[in-house]
Amino acid sequence: MKKRPWLVLVCLLIIVLLPIKTFAQKDGDWQFWNTVSGEKEINKELKIILEEETRLGQSMGDFAYQHIDAGLLHPMTNWLDLSLNYRHIFQKKDNTWEDEARPHFNATLKWQWLGLDFSNRNRMEYRILSKTKDSWRYRNMTKVKIPLDWSRFKISPYIANEAFFNFDQDDFNRNRLSLGSEFKLVKNLQGELYYLRQSSESRGNWTDVNVLGTKLKLIF
Repeated sequence: MKKRPWLVLVCLLIIVLLPIKTFAQKDGDWQFWNTVSGEKEINKELKIILEEETRLGQSMGDFAYQHIDAGLLHPMTNWLDLSLNYRHIFQKKDNTWEDEARPHFNATLKWQWLGLDFSNRNRMEYRILSKTKDSWRYRNMTKVKIPLDWSRFKISPYIANEAFFNFDQDDFNRNRLSLGSEFKLVKNLQGELYYLRQSSESRGNWTDVNVLGTKLKLIF
């Protein structure tokens, strides 16, 4: 029987979406997120990674967020990557800019099943906040990609879900579900387009954000 990974992904998408409770608000914001990153191999066991992300909120008309992230990535095996990063964030809240320092450690598992590429990233981050007490947070993101390599751009659609666990509240307080596609623009330059739905909880109230995002990654 011929494998049809796209059919498997559609079934997985249905399974993921059906049980999700939507905490939508009529005035849910639309945002635009843009990420530019680079990756340089130092040797066979170590890579340096750099990233900058900016976000436009308020119907994509207000610059409200920027982060810079740098780290070292160590491919342990073909199924496990480890990385240690530092991220600095500037974010507008109530028309006031706040900054946050955020070192984080990542362990990413990778495998293949039914013709699909799976990854599961486990992130532990320590949030050094400017106006509230410091805190620990765990983030888990599972991604399923169809390795179809459509056309000369090697288009590969995917679905991903990321859950956030705040140790101060001992509760999951954020979830991001995204649909997108990776593609190759030219040699050593990769692109990505995606839609993301973020649901966040604060003081018992849930709010949703709709995101259109782009990513560019340069591999040296």
